[in-house]
Amino acid sequence: MQRHNFGGNVQLNPNTRYLPATEQEVVEILDLHRGQRIRCIGRLHSWSRAVECNDVLLDLRHLNQVNPVPDSEALVVTVGAGCQIKHLLSDLERLKNWALPSLGLITEQTVAGAVSTGTHGSGRNSLS
Repeated sequence: MQRHNFGGNVQLNPNTRYLPATEQEVVEILDLHRGQRIRCIGRLHSWSRAVECNDVLLDLRHLNQVNPVPDSEALVVTVGAGCQIKHLLSDLERLKNWALPSLGLITEQTVAGAVSTGTHGSGRNSLS
């Protein structure tokens, strides 16, 4: 079960690893492992040691949906935490011919990773 981040400087050796496909599965896993150290990962595209894990690892790659909010006056979509930025951009263009107000350099990141690390880019807003 050993995993490394993209730079190879952080090693993850979780006792238990999950790949939930729904938010309900995530809730069940959190209930099952209450009180234990739980780490969530996406693409592991960070140099930070914050993802080091010896207990429970939640790999969020299957939580990758992009859904426009119906009947919304604003330009709104719901996006799964494990959705990669590059897939979000592609889906936004395909679904609505939309884009993001700001974009970091690395599109391999997941939405959750970009938001939690304060990724920013060329626009006026950060993704967080």
